[in-house]
Amino acid sequence: MADVSRSKICSNLDAGAGACRLNGIACPFARGGYEACADSTFMARVSMPPDEFGVLLNAAGEPALGTLSVMKCRRPEYYQGAAGVHVNVVLESPGDGALLAATWRLDGAVEYHCAASDVRFMWRGGRFIPVG
Repeated sequence: MADVSRSKICSNLDAGAGACRLNGIACPFARGGYEACADSTFMARVSMPPDEFGVLLNAAGEPALGTLSVMKCRRPEYYQGAAGVHVNVVLESPGDGALLAATWRLDGAVEYHCAASDVRFMWRGGRFIPVG
């Protein structure tokens, strides 16, 4: 079973500008209450030793796509429409190689795959589960 901790700050918020990274418009929730925004996403740290992932979830705690901030060489790189990242391979993977591809299934589950590490895991019924 995975250990999950979720950020309380929307990943789409550019705090310095008080604007949404999705559309550049001033965020009416910049001072809080992010969950009220239909486009809000939150970074969740998912630990399944020896692997750690950063996965975006919506306000209801379900997998979502949004703005992902990945620290590389002491500066953030932003990815739009991202599902998550395999933290273990960020520095060894060029470009967006450490990003997770998400596949939504008809049964409501979401399967994540990192091409750089060939690691897979799944979200089902509110839980993250290792695959394979």
